[in-house]
Amino acid sequence: MRILQIGLLSPSNKIQKTNNKSTTHNFAVTRPLAVDTVSFGRVAENAEKMRSLFKYKMIDIHTGQPLIDPEWFKESLQNGLFEHSIQHIVKTLKPFEECLHKVEAELFSKMERFAKTNPLYRLDDVIQRLAPKAQADLLELQRPIFEKLKKISAKLPSEQKQAFDELMGNAEKQLENKPITYKFSKKEFKYQLERIAQDTKRRGIADEVKSVEKLLNMANKLPYSPSGRNFSRRNPKFNPDKQLTQANMIRQMSNYLSRSVLKSDKAINDLFLNAKKQVFNIPTVIPFKRKTFNHELQSITDTLKDEKLAREIMKIASTLPTAQEELSAFIMKSSRYSSTKIGHELLYGSVGAIDHLEPYSHGGADAMENYAFTSNIFNAKRGNKTIEKWIKQNPDTITGSQKCADRLIELYRDGTFDKEGLTPWYIINFAKRMNKLSNGKINLDLGTFPKELGLR
Repeated sequence: MRILQIGLLSPSNKIQKTNNKSTTHNFAVTRPLAVDTVSFGRVAENAEKMRSLFKYKMIDIHTGQPLIDPEWFKESLQNGLFEHSIQHIVKTLKPFEECLHKVEAELFSKMERFAKTNPLYRLDDVIQRLAPKAQADLLELQRPIFEKLKKISAKLPSEQKQAFDELMGNAEKQLENKPITYKFSKKEFKYQLERIAQDTKRRGIADEVKSVEKLLNMANKLPYSPSGRNFSRRNPKFNPDKQLTQANMIRQMSNYLSRSVLKSDKAINDLFLNAKKQVFNIPTVIPFKRKTFNHELQSITDTLKDEKLAREIMKIASTLPTAQEELSAFIMKSSRYSSTKIGHELLYGSVGAIDHLEPYSHGGADAMENYAFTSNIFNAKRGNKTIEKWIKQNPDTITGSQKCADRLIELYRDGTFDKEGLTPWYIINFAKRMNKLSNGKINLDLGTFPKELGLR
């Protein structure tokens, strides 16, 4: 599913609630939208018309919550909002509190308490103060899952069991902040650098984007070598020439970094520091990462002939707490970030995006009636699932879509649609589309709105 970000959210715009009666409307007439066949991605004029609605707090169809404007979000990062004191950050974000999802809202509550007791703290100071307890809480959640994995690992053949024990041993050291040793991996290095590049592009500072793209081009020249913790019968033997080439290439990249506008960026400096240690097998303290652990575990289970056992192991591993589900995991993940990066992670999931109602990969058209308002996190969660399948997993889409329709009607009635050059027929087509794609499970109540357009 392609993501098209939208909107402008102003804290001064309040949501007006409506209480529509539960009635069913059958629409015998539908008028095509003026831009039904226009692609958002290719025609900026029509995309701008939709983006303009977020000046008035549009609603996420999957949660029923207001959405944060991508432009405000981008400008806040560029203007260094999260480099200010926690008191200033909390005051600025307070109008957006209702937009935050569960974990982020829990963190914001803790930020508010620090703003009262330690107003001059920075955001990364707050996270560091919260980290010790979060680490203990997270370990309590992880421990029983690791015990299940250890128990079921007794069924593994000797070769895979040895690889599993090594992986688990390293994981336990990471959880205890003890140094571990493993070989440098170009694939992992590039993955981490690409994640940093994505964050840099979101900040939108041209010189930073240019610098990180240069580093990515240099990284392409690194020779491949598998991670020392990845299990594979095809792992090549140690190659000192390759090690030297890796070391020289990383040294060149580090020299370039030291002269670039990113020279003070914590994430990228930590990445290069760890890479140098990995190349020469120097023990390093590396935080536990659930995604990396599961990836390496998958590389072990992929070699099993017993597919049922492989599925059981990965099913257990999938229950490890994530930063989207548990505050303790969010805090520990954020503990290695700068204040700006923490702020990015705090808000990004609630930032507005446009969702393809019928997934693009399923033949969904680039037509306005096939678009709706959602958040980055729920756009990603839904992926390419159909609406009918998705609402079985996320029934809140039914009530969220109604709230979105209510808000659209309010904006039509107060003259916003005319002001922004939008046709009210989008609302009618949106209701019909949701009904069709949900196989009748989403039947939006539009109240008297159809009569206002001349429909009976």
